[in-house]
Amino acid sequence: MNITCITGYTPTPENKRGISALIYWLINGRPEYVHIKLYTYNINDIPDNEIYEIANQLKIEIYKIDLPYWYKKINKSFLNKFTDLFQIRPLITYIRPDKKILKELEKSDAIWIYPYFFYNYAKLLPHKTFIITGCDCLSNVCTTRISDLFYLKKYFRGIRQFLIRYNCTKLEKEFNRPNITMHYVGMSDLMFYKRLHKADNAFFLLHPHYGLKNKDIRFNTDKLDILIAGEYNHYMICDTDEMVEEMIHLKDLQKLIKITFLGKNWEKVKETLVNAGYDCEHKKWVNNYAEEIIKHDVQISPISHGAGTKGKVLDSIGNGLLTIGSKYALENICVRHKESCILYKYASEIPAILRSIALNKERYENMAQKGRSQILKYHNPTRISKRFFEIISKKI
Repeated sequence: MNITCITGYTPTPENKRGISALIYWLINGRPEYVHIKLYTYNINDIPDNEIYEIANQLKIEIYKIDLPYWYKKINKSFLNKFTDLFQIRPLITYIRPDKKILKELEKSDAIWIYPYFFYNYAKLLPHKTFIITGCDCLSNVCTTRISDLFYLKKYFRGIRQFLIRYNCTKLEKEFNRPNITMHYVGMSDLMFYKRLHKADNAFFLLHPHYGLKNKDIRFNTDKLDILIAGEYNHYMICDTDEMVEEMIHLKDLQKLIKITFLGKNWEKVKETLVNAGYDCEHKKWVNNYAEEIIKHDVQISPISHGAGTKGKVLDSIGNGLLTIGSKYALENICVRHKESCILYKYASEIPAILRSIALNKERYENMAQKGRSQILKYHNPTRISKRFFEIISKKI
């Protein structure tokens, strides 16, 4: 089976300046009968020497495509930021393939688009089979945002999300075409898309895990080592602030835990906790993400809205960290509350959960071990990739 892939992001083993890891692991685990030629717009700006190495690792052909001059000019201008609310489609979706690429696409058994940016290619080749890896249902993402306090507290933020949701809904109608099959890594995304657009051209598969490290799951004998990974932004602000507000009043918890923030914009949160007596560290960046996270015992994922599968949460559980998360953090991951993860209802519950872990380490070490086993079994890249390409083969 010969597949041509058109991607915005050059595949990489871990997300690098964009959502580049999902496609890497889907390709890496593919069956032998699948041959892939990949064209990348390289939005994540991977150097040529790395692209060459990745092509060798994946045993595929990779060709770079230059982003059009008009796109680069407008995308960097103030005008684009000012008009994004009034664009029914994101600017990147207006890019059209040149004639050489269209000829290559004609030769393929199927055409794989990642992510949805280049869905319009399916209009140009209505007789060809297209698979579009979403990854998320755009209108579902916007719907969860509208109900989040971060947007409800600010009138213009909320209005902006309503406008974006309206535009995303109109855009997604274009995906419901006879020659397109949508692939989502979120079950709620799949169901939302099907119900909203009365579509039956989509499927869901679990998100494959990334490269995992061998970690001896044994919690720190001194203080429980807590990790909070990701950027302190609209996804994590509300639940983080609720958790911190509870923590600053708990003097006994200071003796039981130490916290590492990994990502941007955590300075004020760290300062608040340090002033309250907590042992905290902040790292904006590390060279090897997996090597860093396995140094810790527990990861907190205080995500208050979103859709699809959260890569950093999957990374955390798969690498042996006991993971505490919201329903949005843990959705679409094959773990169960109190067996292989801890699901909180309100972020104010997190400090009490941490106290329980610190005082019952062996019990929670077993829980972390169960979580890792679940990820290794059900999120295995080879297993998921095999199923992905089986589905494509039936569409041809």
